[in-house]
Amino acid sequence: METRNKPLSECLEEVETQVGRARLKAYLESLPFPHFEAHPTIQRAYIRIEANGTRIAGRFLGREFVALD
Repeated sequence: METRNKPLSECLEEVETQVGRARLKAYLESLPFPHFEAHPTIQRAYIRIEANGTRIAGRFLGREFVALD
């Protein structure tokens, strides 16, 4: 299978498209755990997702994640 490098202009055309979002999602899911996502209802809070699927809500204090009560 031959792979080719795409021109930057082609890559930028895919931003904010279904293809671009799918590529970003696949890339983010390939990164090592834990993963983080924005909390859906609490401002400046995040959800930490562990490799086993555990989800913990919390905030960053300094550079450390602290779970919410």
